[in-house]
Amino acid sequence: MPAVERVIVNVIEHTDRDGVDRWTVITRNPDGSLHGYVLPVFGFPQLAAEYGIDPDDIDTLLDVALHQLHIPSEMTTSTAADPVARAYRGKPVTLFNAESVDDARAAHLERVEWVKANLIRIVLPQKAKARKAATAVDDGLADAEASAAQSLAALKAKYRSNPEIGCGPGVMRVHDWYARAAKELDRDRKVTLS
Repeated sequence: MPAVERVIVNVIEHTDRDGVDRWTVITRNPDGSLHGYVLPVFGFPQLAAEYGIDPDDIDTLLDVALHQLHIPSEMTTSTAADPVARAYRGKPVTLFNAESVDDARAAHLERVEWVKANLIRIVLPQKAKARKAATAVDDGLADAEASAAQSLAALKAKYRSNPEIGCGPGVMRVHDWYARAAKELDRDRKVTLS
């Protein structure tokens, strides 16, 4: 069965009462129903740091952030349930057991691609009406999609990766957090392998 295609029809930037900047991405299912995603903006540099993705590549970060929400949890706990499993000691490769960040990123991106092919594929809105609409409803949806394309383009142009991540009692630079996490991952791996 092919993936359900959800088209982005609205993107809103807002700051909640907790002070966290968020992007709300509204998508339209094939049946016309809507589905929303709320993404904290600080999640983009964290995702970049965790998986070694360019922190300024907002296209990749947004794509991964939206689609990783649909990765079935079984895919990260059982190689039998993971059609793209890269096994490590009998379990699927994850950020927490990978031999390297490169291996973790490759396994995670393979799962994201699997989700896009088999479960949910979130489609960027079209910039302008590329098709002749059959009805006024279709026309309105195409206009909404074009407006969403403008909103998303504006947010992506405005986006600047914040090199600091809140962690515990303070703040640290993403690069330092990434280096510390990699060092701890290596230390933990040595403990479990010996």
